[in-house]
Amino acid sequence: MKHFNKRNEHKVLVSYDITMACNNRCPYCIRGHELDQNKMVNPEICDLVVSGIYDILDKDKNRHMEFELLGGDPLFVVDKTVEIIERLQDDRIDIIVTTNLNFDPDGYVIKSIMECSDINRFTVTCSWHESSNEDYIKRNLIQMKDIVEVMLLVSDENINRVYEQYKWIRNNIGNVLMTVEPLNTTDGSLLLSDLDNPLYVEMVMNSIENDVDLRVTIDDVVYDYHDCIKLDLKSISSKYYTICKLAQFRIKWDGKIKADCAYPLKGHIRDGLPDIKEVFCNKHRCICDLDLYKKLIRER
Repeated sequence: MKHFNKRNEHKVLVSYDITMACNNRCPYCIRGHELDQNKMVNPEICDLVVSGIYDILDKDKNRHMEFELLGGDPLFVVDKTVEIIERLQDDRIDIIVTTNLNFDPDGYVIKSIMECSDINRFTVTCSWHESSNEDYIKRNLIQMKDIVEVMLLVSDENINRVYEQYKWIRNNIGNVLMTVEPLNTTDGSLLLSDLDNPLYVEMVMNSIENDVDLRVTIDDVVYDYHDCIKLDLKSISSKYYTICKLAQFRIKWDGKIKADCAYPLKGHIRDGLPDIKEVFCNKHRCICDLDLYKKLIRER
């Protein structure tokens, strides 16, 4: 039995809310109630995070980490963000800074983060929001084109505007990696009512067409991402147990740790993290390792 996400063996994904300050106030922000301009940086937690990352890596010589700085917005505290990036220079660590990039392209913040552009295994993910200055975003994306990825959040109300952003990216910065995701409401339901909307399908398919990690094997049949949307995955995962090889957790600004998962269509990893072990999920629509369900059902 092949493991769909075999690449995730020995892999650990850690997200860290380095600040709860942000220069945007998007109405759909899932952390809007936590944002606080007084919670700039928690230096004690920063130091513990850096030392803890090396402790995790040293427990397994094959272990690899994807470390993401979140918030708030990490560029709101750019000096501390750059400091942590420099302290985590290690071939075992991929560093991602997720930001709205809503900063003056000629200002101190952008110049500071651009100094990290030559660092190996470093990426900036731009979450392009309607509350951002569009001129700032476009200019910053162009000058960061060699290190940037873009996340576009789609709802019924904004899909035409997002489609224009998508076309601008393709026409001006080429083959940059994009993810296109439906916005979620606070109760987890999708705001994008019609996932077969042709604009949405075009953006998703063209954004991930070369991403083999989003192929799923079920009963020896390979499905791509669009096929998966059409599949009744909820029914499949209710019927079978699925396995996720990811050890993923999020470190909050105050040092609290919670389980996290970046890959579900709708659902979450429910228990066991941050212990580094396999976690079994049931009745969740997860496309990580659906091809393992036959193996697992035999073992239970």
